[in-house]
Amino acid sequence: MLQKQVYIYVTATFWEAYEQQRFSYAPLINGHRLLVTTPSELPAIKSEHGGEVFEQGKTSAEIIEALTTGLTNPVVCSINEVSEVSQHFNQPDEVPE
Repeated sequence: MLQKQVYIYVTATFWEAYEQQRFSYAPLINGHRLLVTTPSELPAIKSEHGGEVFEQGKTSAEIIEALTTGLTNPVVCSINEVSEVSQHFNQPDEVPE
């Protein structure tokens, strides 16, 4: 059975300090890392980082703004937001005519 995934944007510093070994494959997106986990693992990750506020419910636009201006807290989101954020940061270069 395929389990639903949870996506968490974190700062590169957070990733290096806490999650580099567990999420060594986390892609770098505009200076931040994207962790991919499951809903069942999320409470354990949150409890391990009790001092961090994990934000949820942000729109894609709000996540893009946070990744552009400097993310402060980890942001939990769905594949829909990840897709839109990825499209924003991976837009193809314009081809001159």
